[in-house]
This record gives sequence, structure tokens and C-alpha cells, in this order.
Amino acid sequence: MSDLPDSPLPPNPLRDNVAPSTDQINLPVSPEILIPRLGDYLLEKGLITQQDLQRALDYQKANAIAGNPRLLGQILVELKMVDRATLDHVITEQILKLQSALKETNKQLEKRVEERTQALQRRLAQIRTAAEITRMAMRAPHLNELLSITVNRIVEQFNYYYAAIFLIDPQGKYAVLREATGKVGKELKARNYKLAVGSRSIVGWVTTHNQPRISTDVNEDDLYLQDELLPQT
Repeated sequence: MSDLPDSPLPPNPLRDNVAPSTDQINLPVSPEILIPRLGDYLLEKGLITQQDLQRALDYQKANAIAGNPRLLGQILVELKMVDRATLDHVITEQILKLQSALKETNKQLEKRVEERTQALQRRLAQIRTAAEITRMAMRAPHLNELLSITVNRIVEQFNYYYAAIFLIDPQGKYAVLREATGKVGKELKARNYKLAVGSRSIVGWVTTHNQPRISTDVNEDDLYLQDELLPQT
């Protein structure tokens, strides 16, 4: 004698399985269909055994072959492996977890979009500043004026507390500070501040390699040459 029921239960969207197989493609679509792997979830919760799950899957497959595709949740209730209230609770719990996961995913996506937008805005600001400095260079009557405008525009545009420009001296031996912002800049220029080309410093490295060097944290850059006048660098 078989313990399989003779007639199916009426469908219940909160009780039925939510991950249809390829044999179940004609089942009506509901939000619960989006929730995957009901059987595995019930196993993890200790509500059914592996043998229960395999038996239910075999019965589900037999129904599909007979032209009566069924969702796993409905099968489990029909075979009395779980009761309706338990299955409804499990499905509801899965839906809530899915909603929570979707919300978290949306937050992460929004954060990534915001970060990329900010990066793009910074890049556009850099391009605008570079274009503005280029226009000023064409109008500036003297190099000193151009350098002064440049360092001040950099500080204003990018909210830096200090900016400076070094130029190589005619002998090619030193990078001499030609312009810098604020009181610190004035004091350093008064000292005729300079660094030897190729010296162990960020400026020295740039003069040797003739390419930019970006340090997001100078305290972690072994070439950073600390200056007591610039404690915030």
C-alpha cells in the first residue's frame, strides 16, 4: 500500500516551493518563485532529512512526467513531511531574508554609484583646473605670476592646505622651490629651499625618473622627507 495521497492539495503560494525545475516552467510565476533551494533550506533547519528530500523530489519528478508539475513545498505537505504552518513560516522567513539581501545589495550599489560619481567629479574638476591654468599661462606676462596663480588655484580647487612648485636649476643639480602657498610657502622660499636632483625624497625621485609620483599617504611612502613646517602633510 502506498502512503502517497490520492488527490493534490490546492496550491498555496506561501507554502509551495520557490525554485522550479525545468519540468515546472508552466507553473504560474509568483514572488516566492524567486526564492531558491527550499529543500536545502529545510535540511539546514533540521525540518526534513536527506531521505525525505530525495523521496519528495522523486515524487515531484513523477508528477512532472505525468503532466502534473508541482512545487516542492506542496509535495512536502502532501507527503506529510512538514505541516502547512511550518512550511508557510519557512517560506515567509526566506522571503524576508531575500528582501533584506536585496536591500543590502541596493545600498552597496548606491554606494558604488556615489563613489564613482564623486571620482568623476574630482576628475572633471582636475580637467577644468588644468584647462584654466593653461589659459592663464597663455595670458600671464611673467613666469612668477603664472606659478603663483597655479599653486593658489590648486589649493582652492582641491581643498589642499598647501601646494608648491619646484623647478630644476640651470645646472641641473637642484630642484628649487619657486612658488608655494601660505605662510609656510613664504618661509620656505625665503630659505631658498631646494632638494638635490635624485635625492632620497619624493621630489628627488620625480626629478630622476621624470614622471609623476602619487602618494595617498606620505607616512607610508619611504621616500617622504618630513618637514617640521608641514605637519599635516
